[in-house]
Amino acid sequence: MKKLFSLLVAAALLCSCASAPPAPASSSVPQIAPSIPHALLPVAEPTPVPDASSSSDTGRPAASAVATPAPTATSPSTAPAAPAPAPVPPAQITVTISADCSTAIQAGHSVNGCSATVLGGTTVSLAPGSTVLDALAASGVAYSANGGYVSSVGGLSERDCGGASGWLYQVNGAFASTGANNYVLSGGETISWVYTVNGGSDVGAPF
Repeated sequence: MKKLFSLLVAAALLCSCASAPPAPASSSVPQIAPSIPHALLPVAEPTPVPDASSSSDTGRPAASAVATPAPTATSPSTAPAAPAPAPVPPAQITVTISADCSTAIQAGHSVNGCSATVLGGTTVSLAPGSTVLDALAASGVAYSANGGYVSSVGGLSERDCGGASGWLYQVNGAFASTGANNYVLSGGETISWVYTVNGGSDVGAPF
């Protein structure tokens, strides 16, 4: 009986061994690398950022990191040109002046002892803007005037040789129809005072 029980146990063991799956050739458990303590791992040092205000190795300040804008092209100036300076008037002007009463003498009139030439050609200096009357005054000859009308030169007066006698003046050979105090001189003129006994017709006056 004991022998039969032993045989049954042995058979059961054999069956259990035959039904068990074969052991794998290699372990399917993944290999885990041995852990390294964190304190032993190398630590990467941070890269230093250059300071813009620091100096370079050469001792000169480091260049600023701010980009400088490029210069822009400018168009030629369109400002108007300055006006030319006004001409400076001369400090003085000069004119030549004379006075003649030869027509009265030729007509037989007494001229109170005056010669035909009351005033020979005389050059006088005047301020710019002076008039024919100013030139007569600067000549030094005696005269009388009422405004721009000259009634006497060198002692010979109007109506001394008749009711139509008197003094007229020319500038550069042309008779003027304006008063002597209104004729403004520019310089270089020749002024001639002439005495008429016939209202100007005897001396060629057009009026």
